[in-house]
Parts: sequence; C-alpha cells; structure tokens
Amino acid sequence: MPTRGPEVLRRVRAKSGVFASYPPRPSADPSRLVTQRPATFLKVLGSECKIAALFHAQPGLLLSLDAKRPKCYLDAIQLWVERKRACSLTWPIEGWVDMSKVFHDASSALAGLLRDGMVIMSGGFGLCGIPESLIQAIRAAGVGGLTVISNNAGVDGIGLGLLLESRQIRKMVSSYVGENKLFAQQYLAGELELEFNPQGTLAERIRAGGAGIPAFYTKTGVGTLVAEGKDHREFDGETYIMERGLVADLSIVHAYEGDSEGNLVYRKTARNFNPMMASAGRVTVAEVETLVESGSIEPDTIVTPGIFVQRLVEVGYGAKHIEQRTTRKRPV
Repeated sequence: MPTRGPEVLRRVRAKSGVFASYPPRPSADPSRLVTQRPATFLKVLGSECKIAALFHAQPGLLLSLDAKRPKCYLDAIQLWVERKRACSLTWPIEGWVDMSKVFHDASSALAGLLRDGMVIMSGGFGLCGIPESLIQAIRAAGVGGLTVISNNAGVDGIGLGLLLESRQIRKMVSSYVGENKLFAQQYLAGELELEFNPQGTLAERIRAGGAGIPAFYTKTGVGTLVAEGKDHREFDGETYIMERGLVADLSIVHAYEGDSEGNLVYRKTARNFNPMMASAGRVTVAEVETLVESGSIEPDTIVTPGIFVQRLVEVGYGAKHIEQRTTRKRPV
C-alpha cells in the first residue's frame, strides 16, 4: 500500500495539538508515537488513515479505528497510555499543551498576548457589539501606551471609556468620539493622540488590512484636513487620496454565537465592525454569548470563519447598555 511519506502523521492540524511519526517501529518506544503537545484527543488526517484516540483518566481509554493501516497504531497508543498510567501520572501530564481555542475567562484568553505600546482593534459601534469582557480584562492587565483602533471610544465608564479612565490608551484611530466627555478632555489637554477617519474610510482601511491590501485610493476627504500629507492621484479626471490598510497586533471582537473551532455568527447591528476586525488582527480573540460544539452552526450562517480566530471565551448574555435614551415627556 502506498504511503504519503515517512512522517505522514505530521499532517495533524493544529487544533488537535498532537504531532506524531509514521510508521511506528516495533522496536521503538510506543510513547514516541505521540511526541509533542498531546491534547485530549489525537486526530490523524489522511485519505487512507483516520484514527481518533480519546484519553480519559477514568474510567479508561476509548479508541476508535477507521483505517487501512496496520493495527500497530492501536497497539502503540494503548501501550503508551498503559505505561503512563503505570507511572501514576496525572492527566493531563505536566508539560502538555492543549491546543483548544476555548478559554475559561477573558483574562486567560488574553494571557501572553498583551504588552505595552501594542496596537489593538476593538469591535463595536457605540455600545453595540463591544467586547466588554475583554476590555475589562485589558484594564485589569494594566498594559499602557496602547494604540486602539475603534469606531469610537465607548462612553464614560463603559467599554473603551474604562481604558481612557485608567490612562492606558495613548492614541485612538477612530471615526466618532462625541459620546465620551473624557475622550474630549484628554484630547484637548494633549494627553491623547487622535487620528480621525471618515467612517466608511475607517471600515475600508480595516477590511483592506485583513485582505492583505496595503493601501487604496478614495475620493472621500479630498480638499479637507483629512487629505493633508497624503498622496494625491488623478484617475479619470478625478482627484483621489491614498489611505493605508490597518493591521493590529491584537483584535478583540464580540459575537452572538461561536463554536469550538472559532467560527462566529453575529446578531443584527451588533455585527458592525467585528467581522472585518477579526480578519485584520495578527491574533484575534473573540468573546461569544453562546458557545456550541464544532459542527453545530449551519455553515451558510457563519460570518467569520474560525481560521481568523485564535482564541475565544464564552461570556453569556451581559448587560445591554443604552447609549442614548430618548423618551417623551410625561404629562404632569
């Protein structure tokens, strides 16, 4: 039977968190079949071989086989597990790294990602669709000198307004900031840098960054302060200015539903900037209201594919803040 190479089992996807070697030699230590970062399951990809091994400390080991490969796979895995248990090692074994994208809380989802002076994209429009739990975790982490790309900066005391209160933001790349008094105070006092963008231009700069487009030309802003210092070009008798695509060190987004693979679905207007920001971050962390198993979401409803999301956390249904409450006057 033809093989795909001496190490076909290295074609294991990152989600399984396992690297293995093929073929296992009868004289070799079976523990070398799974050599690095064993997670809670082993999934081997290949047109000729599919093996899944699910390890449990109790009550035992469950193995399922769908393969044309020799039974030595099962023998090696079974013996390896038995040897580990014979040594009374706890599960998971110390040093193992679970490659799951799902984290227990916002702080752990951001662990190891935050640093002073980094660029962060934060989804949301006003207070709709903002990653509130992740913002609170960033505040608790205490990192400073941040450049934050967001349509606006929340309101006083909510959303990105929390990071303004703690003076963790050095610069904002935004479109509208009229609802945050502290934002205006810090900007007018010279404590906060601001890069204003027309809202459509900001959206396209983020989309372009996620699509790998370094720059584009637009008529929006020609002849205004927005155009100062930017490259001007003539196309078909019209003047355009060049805008650069935006890419962040970290994107934080909010979604209505997500699965364990990172596929995201948004709800109505809470979608806003979140999908494009999810694609424009070097690392994207998503908070979801509801977390489901992989395969539970209808593929046609997925907006952000899981390939764009590295980490996610379930936050439940939080408070739905009202940015502007307008009511009629009650008769006296």
